Amino acid sequence: MNGKSLDSDDNSPATGKTETGDGATADGAATVADRQLNGWHVQDFDFPTFHLSLVGKIMDRLTVRRLAKESGMSFAQWRALSCLAMANGMTVKEVAGLAWVDKSEVSRAVAELEKMGLTTRTANPRDARTPILMCTRKGMALFREQQQRRAEFHQEILQDFSAQEWQVLDDSLLKMARRLHLMLEEED
Repeated sequence: MNGKSLDSDDNSPATGKTETGDGATADGAATVADRQLNGWHVQDFDFPTFHLSLVGKIMDRLTVRRLAKESGMSFAQWRALSCLAMANGMTVKEVAGLAWVDKSEVSRAVAELEKMGLTTRTANPRDARTPILMCTRKGMALFREQQQRRAEFHQEILQDFSAQEWQVLDDSLLKMARRLHLMLEEED
């Protein structure tokens, strides 16, 4: 984290150009801070949670595009592969719980990952109905490669945040996630 914000009169980490303080760089180019975003402000619906859903959609769209281009995987396949790589030897239910997705999504993703030679399954000695899923060597290699790219992606997104802003955002998102999980449990 470089600790610089686009609100400063310092060099912008996004462009490496010096900002003039009015949202433009010394050469007149626009910065991230002065981009106008259509649909950001909606009358009577201008909530941070709505904005968060918009940000999530953009992140999903970029993630899907980059994963497909770089690895040939879908977002669902990446989630399943990353869960298995970090805790090799899990059931579909365990992966779904860790990834916050439905078991059916994990089952479909893992079936495709198996066809790609990235995962394998073995019999579960405790329950024959729920096989144990594991990454293959090829799957682990792809995970490590993509893990680095995903880290760079997230750092790129947050490059305009100071370390303090990053922490406040993370703490706020965790608080919101806990509330949403509670709401979901109450509806189930």
